[in-house]
Amino acid sequence: MKIALTLGVVCFVICAAWAGPVQPIRIGNQTEWSLSQSAYLYTTPQKLSPQQAFASIRQVRLAAIKQEHINLGLQAGYVWLYFRLANEGAAKTVLFTLDRIDIHYVQAFRQRGRAIDTLALTGDALPFSSRPVRLNYFAIPVKMAAHEEADILILLEKKNEYISGNIGLYSASQFLQKVRTDSAVVAFFLGIAAFIFLFNFFLWFSLDDSVHLLFMAHQVAIVSFVLINLGYGFEFLWPTFTYSNSLIMTMVSGIWASTNLFLIKKYLNLTATSSRFYRVVHWLAWYILIVSIVGCSLSLLRPASVPAYILKLGLSLLLIWIIANAIVLVSVFVEQVGKRNQAAYIYVAALSFMLISSVVYTLTLLNVINAGSYTTDWLIPSFLWEETILAFGLTVRYNRFRQQYFTLQLSLAHEQTRTNEAIIQAQESERQRIAADLHDDLGGTLATIRRRLTDIRQHLRDPQAAHELDALEPLIRQSSHDLRRIAHNLMPPEFARIGLRAALEQLVQSQPSQPTRFSFVVAGSEYRLATDVELNLYRIVSELIQNINKHAQAARTAVQLLYHNDHLTIMVEDDGLGSRAVANEGNKPGLGLTSSQLRAEYIGAQLWREVSLGGTLVMIDVPYATATHTLRTEPKQANESMSVT
Repeated sequence: MKIALTLGVVCFVICAAWAGPVQPIRIGNQTEWSLSQSAYLYTTPQKLSPQQAFASIRQVRLAAIKQEHINLGLQAGYVWLYFRLANEGAAKTVLFTLDRIDIHYVQAFRQRGRAIDTLALTGDALPFSSRPVRLNYFAIPVKMAAHEEADILILLEKKNEYISGNIGLYSASQFLQKVRTDSAVVAFFLGIAAFIFLFNFFLWFSLDDSVHLLFMAHQVAIVSFVLINLGYGFEFLWPTFTYSNSLIMTMVSGIWASTNLFLIKKYLNLTATSSRFYRVVHWLAWYILIVSIVGCSLSLLRPASVPAYILKLGLSLLLIWIIANAIVLVSVFVEQVGKRNQAAYIYVAALSFMLISSVVYTLTLLNVINAGSYTTDWLIPSFLWEETILAFGLTVRYNRFRQQYFTLQLSLAHEQTRTNEAIIQAQESERQRIAADLHDDLGGTLATIRRRLTDIRQHLRDPQAAHELDALEPLIRQSSHDLRRIAHNLMPPEFARIGLRAALEQLVQSQPSQPTRFSFVVAGSEYRLATDVELNLYRIVSELIQNINKHAQAARTAVQLLYHNDHLTIMVEDDGLGSRAVANEGNKPGLGLTSSQLRAEYIGAQLWREVSLGGTLVMIDVPYATATHTLRTEPKQANESMSVT
């Protein structure tokens, strides 16, 4: 009997010590007080009234929190946070804060003696106006009288979902300073994001490159996720839409993850041939996008009555896509870095912070580790890091593509020059061959025909037949003359010796006086250019004269050579149909004009053509190539002219 009584007394003493009053947080002149080892958590399977909850404090085992980030994992019951306050000075107000914005019910009670009063009845399940402090996260003011002690009990209810967040206890002045600092950080984040967005908008608008459009969509998803996660969505966009924050955050995080995968595919130029993970990235992006939008949208129709198994399924899908997304990203980066894809290095640097944060966040959700405030504080710096590095990478990508474009344009220009050179050389070779064939073959044949006709004429006795043969003589003579003129135009004899001026003079002199009267004018001291340059100028002028004879219906035409100190100007002007002929033929340039422009570009000359009702003016400016200048003769008198009638 004595032994039993003794054991009972010992158990009573132990229980009394175990359930005795906790040490209060002493409120002095500090600006912030730690809740670590001073606040306690316990869970009840059923919801208790404030009286029952305070009464049960001495009947349950309380677990002191070890740090000011609570991570309770998936909770099926009701979580109570308890701590005592002892004001050691004058009356003041302290504020309890909780930065997790999607807890459905946050109810705060205070017990002084036997009196229990309510400090807050708020939460995600109630309109935003229910918050005692209209702020993007939970802030509960506690007014303390001088030298007052009080027990504080806070209910955190989010059944069948994860409960976590950072808690704190601040003086009123420190709380205001914290609000100002948080607002400044968010404003800085939005300012940087807006600058990067506008920069990429102008790049997309000017380049029409879809990678910038994807980046802007990804950036909008990032900014939306950050602001919603910080509670600004509930504060400003849907203050009466209850039970919605978790679902909307999940949906926006899915959009962020999917746009990130789409951006990676475009940014790294992933194709079915360049990456074995191309299809995985493609379909995972669509899977995350569809599941997050469709699933969360359906749940938002009746957010307060979503069954527990649906919530668990959604959380499982969330963890699956976080893990799958991380695995795919790492696999793609390893592959592309191995292939020396420079864009992959930039993207790895941009997402390094985010990948580490995702892993830590996932392990925290699974209650494997408790990463403390890092699970929420990583949001803004990691996203700023990602946006800045990716924007820098897009700038590098743009500069690289621009350099490649200029290199390609230069290569195409060189190739075009070589092609033009080959075409012109082929034309000249063919002209020389045709001119030689006409002179040697057809010219000799006509001479033979003429001699044979002369011999036949001498043996004819029939006057009529002799008269017919005599009539053929002028035709043959004209044919020989035309043949020499055509051969001369194809390749002027001794062009390399006589030069451009003399060749053009002969060309103008060879033109018939009707219906167009041609004049030839030379001004300045003659300078010889390279033979191929002069030959191409001759071809251009010859083509222009041929066009005038065919189409212009001009009465007068002037061909002028103006030798300046540093360049030669050739002007071909007529008083023909001009713009009337252009209107009749359409705006498309003819083959001759196209060939002339091609030759001008080939020799580095500039060709202008002005057409009016009074006729047509074509000007050709040819810069002197100093290394090839050769003065052919003594300078002739300026303004020397010659007219051909």
